[in-house]
Amino acid sequence: MKPKLTDEQVEREIREAFELNYEMLQLEGGHSLTPETRNMALQQVLLYWKKLRSVAESVTDTEVKLTLPEQSTPKKRKFTIEGVVDIVKEEGETWMYDLKTHDATYVRANKDLYERQLNVYAHIWQNLRGQRLDHTAIIATAFPDELNKAVRTNDAKMIEHCMKTWEPLIPIDVDQKHVDAIIADFATVVDEIEENKFNPPDVARLKRKDTGDDQLFATRVCRNCDARFSCSSFREYAMGTNDRGVSAYRKYINDLGDDVDVEDWKTVNLEQSQFITDLEVAAAPIVVNAKQTEKIKLHSDVLNFAPLFSYIKKHKEIPHKKEPEFAPYMKLYKELVADIANMPGWYIWVNAESKKNKIVYIGQSYVGKSAPLRSRIQEEMLDEYVALWGTVHDPVKAERTLDEKYKYKYTKEIARSAKKVGATHIVWCGMEGLTANQLDTIEYNLIEKWSPVANHKRLKYPESYPELLSNVEETLNKLIIKL
Repeated sequence: MKPKLTDEQVEREIREAFELNYEMLQLEGGHSLTPETRNMALQQVLLYWKKLRSVAESVTDTEVKLTLPEQSTPKKRKFTIEGVVDIVKEEGETWMYDLKTHDATYVRANKDLYERQLNVYAHIWQNLRGQRLDHTAIIATAFPDELNKAVRTNDAKMIEHCMKTWEPLIPIDVDQKHVDAIIADFATVVDEIEENKFNPPDVARLKRKDTGDDQLFATRVCRNCDARFSCSSFREYAMGTNDRGVSAYRKYINDLGDDVDVEDWKTVNLEQSQFITDLEVAAAPIVVNAKQTEKIKLHSDVLNFAPLFSYIKKHKEIPHKKEPEFAPYMKLYKELVADIANMPGWYIWVNAESKKNKIVYIGQSYVGKSAPLRSRIQEEMLDEYVALWGTVHDPVKAERTLDEKYKYKYTKEIARSAKKVGATHIVWCGMEGLTANQLDTIEYNLIEKWSPVANHKRLKYPESYPELLSNVEETLNKLIIKL
């Protein structure tokens, strides 16, 4: 049995896990947070841990996936209901917790909204899984207004006071008698979605406040709904807000939050931008032809996995991303990719030791800010590390162990990544101004010519860029030969 961690050790691990999760979300979404916003989010996690430590330490099964398959709608459409909960088994009782990013006051005032969902989860747990269940509850993670203000102003005394009165755990009573009716409601909604029948709340509803909520429905719900731009109720609400008509609607259709939210978003994403924008690329795409061949200048280099392999040799068991052994690996690969160009291009996973086909996988970046070469390769180092552990140690065991640690949630993704086992380097090349069509076309041709073991067949692109393709092939081939 592992020794119990001290408070300082727990907080350190929370901070490391927070940074890792932020890194992953940043790579996946292409968005960043200001230091102030990041710190606010971290404080929420730390205070949440301090408040509900006894629950967190008692969790026996985390992120349990509950599935109710093979349901039928009134019009004979098949659908499945899925959900994720945490389970605590302690002192002869079993609790089911569902985390919500809602305010506890709102949850308490609208328990009926949460009873329906938990009724279905309880039905799956008890009747389909045959497991005992004694209690269900919602954990509302949003800070109360007073605590939120105290954290923002770093008022230690007020934080301590608010922590004593904050009660984010709300028990919810469930009644299995209502399960069939709830599932029937799900089924009706599925039919309506499939038939494109969308009935938004009327304008009067948008102007009302829910019990326990100090915001209008239009503010709390509509602001976070991307469909508001084409919603008849929201258009009517926005146009009728004052006498400015269309100008008023423009205000609402462009509503991205309050002034602080918008300014934070602009500031941090401008700071993260290190290369030309999509608009600049679109305005001046490079069209390569015979007369322009001399203008082609490809940047290229090699990323050697040796430093990563040295670390992996000392850690035979592949870690979960949240385990402490993953953090040093993450630090290493971030240092390795730092010199890769922030521009569009192509990259190849290479097995330099193979006497047959050295080409393991061929990929490309994307046009724009979200995934240039450096970000794209860094993302693969983060998500596909099973290939590196499998190259150094037993590949079958590495794949199986990682699958078990993620509780079989990503079996297909892990198996796909494991196809890159054997790779020892990544070679890459790129240039400014490449279009999405050029990236796709060249990638297709490279895959067709070199038949990498980890790629699946891509769609054929009718466009041809022979001079660019020739330059890319020659550049990458020279790098591979030198390995």
